[in-house]
Amino acid sequence: LVSFVASLALSTFTGGWRYMFALAAVPALIQLAVIFGTSWLPESPRWLAEHCRVGDAKAVLNKLGQREVDVHLIALNANTRQAMQVWNMFNDTKTRTALGVASLMNFIQQACGINVAVYYAPKILSD
Repeated sequence: LVSFVASLALSTFTGGWRYMFALAAVPALIQLAVIFGTSWLPESPRWLAEHCRVGDAKAVLNKLGQREVDVHLIALNANTRQAMQVWNMFNDTKTRTALGVASLMNFIQQACGINVAVYYAPKILSD
């Protein structure tokens, strides 16, 4: 709905289609800014505990409001479990099926062009 309203406002400008096209990149740029440009996403306490940074893991858990979690137990559990490689997840049938369905849905969404229809709807409907 927001993209339709924004595109409706941009459709009145001469060459507004260029702005509509650029508007499609805004959600991706916001996501990149959140991931790389802010401290909103702290490091994983489990990763910190695995790499012997228990104090940092405790600080992250406190920041997230999880004060009663025993970080040493997380570190012990992380060190005793087997190291899982990325390719090992493809051995599980459920994981392969979920990954295949998700990839197919993403492909269909991009192939059908619904994003283009939503962003250019005011221009399409006015012509």
